[in-house]
Amino acid sequence: MQTWSLNPIDTLFFKEARPMEGPGTAELSSVFPPPPRTIMGALRAYIGDTLEVNWLKFNQPAEQSIEAKVRDIIGYGDDYADLAMQGLWIHLNGQRLYPAPLNLLRHQDKTTQKITLQYLTVGQPYHCDLGQNVCLPEFKGLAGSKPLQDCWLTSKGLKQVLDGKLPHIDDIISKSQLYVDESRLGIAINQQTCAVEDGMLYQTKHLRFKDNVSFSFDLKGDNESLKAGLFKLGGEGRIVSLEKNELSNPFPIAPKARKPKGLCLYLLTPLLLPDNSEFLPDFKKVEDQKQTYWQGDLHGIPLSLISSVIGKVYREGGWNAAKHQPRAVQSFIPAGSVFYCEIKSSLIKEKEALKTLNNCQIGNEQHLGRGHIAAGLWT
Repeated sequence: MQTWSLNPIDTLFFKEARPMEGPGTAELSSVFPPPPRTIMGALRAYIGDTLEVNWLKFNQPAEQSIEAKVRDIIGYGDDYADLAMQGLWIHLNGQRLYPAPLNLLRHQDKTTQKITLQYLTVGQPYHCDLGQNVCLPEFKGLAGSKPLQDCWLTSKGLKQVLDGKLPHIDDIISKSQLYVDESRLGIAINQQTCAVEDGMLYQTKHLRFKDNVSFSFDLKGDNESLKAGLFKLGGEGRIVSLEKNELSNPFPIAPKARKPKGLCLYLLTPLLLPDNSEFLPDFKKVEDQKQTYWQGDLHGIPLSLISSVIGKVYREGGWNAAKHQPRAVQSFIPAGSVFYCEIKSSLIKEKEALKTLNNCQIGNEQHLGRGHIAAGLWT
């Protein structure tokens, strides 16, 4: 894989899943981070334009034509040929950031303004709609503590989390350090007459990024066809610059096992589950007299999912350029979600499990960077 950087030159807009004409859409917000399918679509279009493809012939290219050759590189529709990406990662001052885990809470004293960080813990089994004896996350810390919503961690901060420790407050990055919202008012244009459409006003919320903010992704495939340059990205076709990333951003290594209670799996990108799966891919519910849990395998490691902290479902739609129609909206488990697991084999040690599961992917659409996880200690 090669690492590439995207640098915003103007504001960017990535429309949320709600339709433009739907009820209650006085203003449409922008998704952040950008959907990976949008990034891949823009990259494919950029590669085709660079190689001077005739897009009118692209759906049925003649043999040995440039369209047929490019189709072998970028694929067509939902077939991405050999292209696959990991990320998208946010960078601040050249340093890669990761979503803050949802089991990490922040408390600020109203008098002293002192900030305290605390973790949720796994409580005793309760009877609930999930089962008879389900271990739910609970909080025993300072009243008024809140999850770190719209926050990210530096690599150093994530390493502390994986070690079962609290990150330093300076390693937590809020969205205000990355971008500001900027409302825009627009009106639909008739493409044939170039006149405005009556009653078609709309309002969107763009993202204006700080000067020291960029994105990166790792791309597998024919990188020789991808050249540094400028191309359009997102709604309204705003310009970004693309360049090969020479910076070294190693993924935090798995911690050293020291007889923890189990593993914590931290979701760094949204997870798309296969059909009939709950919480983790192909995990099935097991109910016994003492406890309800979910059991399955991840990359050959047999695990029992004991508890989890999951955020609000992330919804993603988009536009199908091949079929010229909107995509069906999909539901994802959001980045930042945390899964508390136990290893269900005496033959597999924590060290082996941590090394296998750290910096890997699970679930569907892995070629779009979905389901990227980091593995840490459940202490």
